[in-house]
Amino acid sequence: MNFTGRAGQASCACAGGPANARMIPTADPKLRFMAIEFTLRPSLLRGAWHTERAKIRADLIMQKAARIVQARSPDDPFEDHCWKDVIPDDVIELYSNYRREVGVGPSPALVAIDLYELVYQGGAKPVPQVMKVYPNSCGEHAWAAIAPTKRLFAAARAAGLPVFYSTGDTRPQSQPKNVRATRRQGVRIDRELYAIRPEFKPRPEDVVITKVRASAFFGTPLAAHLTQLGVQSVIVCGESTSGCVRASAVDAYSLGFHVTLVEECCFDRSPLSHKVNLFDMHHKYADVLHVDEVVRHLEGLRAQA
Repeated sequence: MNFTGRAGQASCACAGGPANARMIPTADPKLRFMAIEFTLRPSLLRGAWHTERAKIRADLIMQKAARIVQARSPDDPFEDHCWKDVIPDDVIELYSNYRREVGVGPSPALVAIDLYELVYQGGAKPVPQVMKVYPNSCGEHAWAAIAPTKRLFAAARAAGLPVFYSTGDTRPQSQPKNVRATRRQGVRIDRELYAIRPEFKPRPEDVVITKVRASAFFGTPLAAHLTQLGVQSVIVCGESTSGCVRASAVDAYSLGFHVTLVEECCFDRSPLSHKVNLFDMHHKYADVLHVDEVVRHLEGLRAQA
C-alpha cells in the first residue's frame, strides 16, 4: 500500500483496490492525511490505517520526550540555574518556545536595585529568625549576595560601565497617601535605613535614583539617564527578586533595553520566590546569567577598550 499526495490528502494503490475510492477527512488534527473508505478488502485497509495512526502518535510522544530531556540536559546552559530543583520537567516543557541564545547586551550599564541597609538588618541569619525583630530583612540571603555583588561592581567599574542605584524616597513631601513600593505593612520611612550598604557605596560619578514604587523606572528619570548615555542594555542586581528587581526588569524590557539578571547577585526573603521569579523572567523578559559569566564578559570589554 502506498500513501501519496499533497499534505492533508492521501491516495491509495493496492492490489485489487477499486478506482472510485471515497475520501473522508479524519477527526484527528495530528494526522496529515485523509481516511480512505473502500468497499473492497476493508479489514486490510483498516489495519493499515490503525498501524499508521499508532506510529504517528508514538513519534509525537518520542519527540515530546526528547524535548524534555534536551531542556533538562546537564550540559544545557539555558536551564542550568538555581531553579533546577523546584521547576519540574513538564513546566520546563511549557516554556520550551522561549529557549534561545543568551548573554549580556550591547552598551551595558549596571543597575543596582535597593541595596540599602533595611534588608541587611539582623545579620546573616535565617529570615524566620531575623524577621521577628526586623520584618523587612532578607537575612542570610542578603548577606550571601554581598561577595558576588562586590565582584560584579568591581568588574563593571573596571570596564567603565555607568553605575546606577535605586533606593526609597524618604522625603515626607514625596510620599503621596497610600502610595508605596508594595503593600508590605509596618515599613519605617527612615533615611538611614535606605542608605546604600558601605560595600557598594556610590561614587561621585554614579547616579542614585529615589523611587516610591517598586520599579526603578516608574516615575523616575532613570530611562532618560540611560538614553542620554547611549545605554542599550542593563545588568541588574539587588532585591527583592520577586518585587523591585522584577518590576524594574520588566519595565526595562518594555522600554526596549536588553536585560541581564545576575543570579547570585539577586536575592529575596524566600528562596522559592527567588527561584520561581528568576525562572519566569529568564524565559520571558531577561537573560539570567551566572556572575562568572557576566564578569568574564565585562573583563572582555575592558580588554577591548
